[in-house]
Amino acid sequence: TAEMFLDYVMSVEGQRLWNRRRGSLGGPVKYDLNRLPVRRDLYTQEERAYMTSPEAEPFELANSFIYQGAWTKSYFGLIRALVRVMLIDCHEELRSCWRAICEAGGPDACPEAMAELRKLPFPHSRAKEQANRLYQAEGYTEAVREWADFFRDNYRRTEQMILERTRNEK
Repeated sequence: TAEMFLDYVMSVEGQRLWNRRRGSLGGPVKYDLNRLPVRRDLYTQEERAYMTSPEAEPFELANSFIYQGAWTKSYFGLIRALVRVMLIDCHEELRSCWRAICEAGGPDACPEAMAELRKLPFPHSRAKEQANRLYQAEGYTEAVREWADFFRDNYRRTEQMILERTRNEK
């Protein structure tokens, strides 16, 4: 089933579904998904007429990118662990928070909540220190636990902020 799903997502029809405007032939029915196709063959003038982002040039943009491995390679473990905790381990809390944001009018209608939601458990200046913690067994466990507590609290606090604002507006 997973292979069939991937085959569909990577097909022309699947890629059209990701990027076509809602209601267009081959596009989504209810919401624009706003995801750029990963297939080069879908960046024709004919296809662009239906895209949510017809001006996008991701392959040209990618050609201008110069990867600086020395700047980032020591942070891959940190980013991987942080994203896992933030999005997977705390998924239910994030989902509930995001639902509240959407019901309150979306990100543009909730700038204070979005500022809160964007917070990280440590400043950028401590990224190297946090990355090094992950290479120690106890350090990894402690860091992941701290981050999970931070994100869960942050998502709940952000959701509460929106709910209180909504109550006050009524």
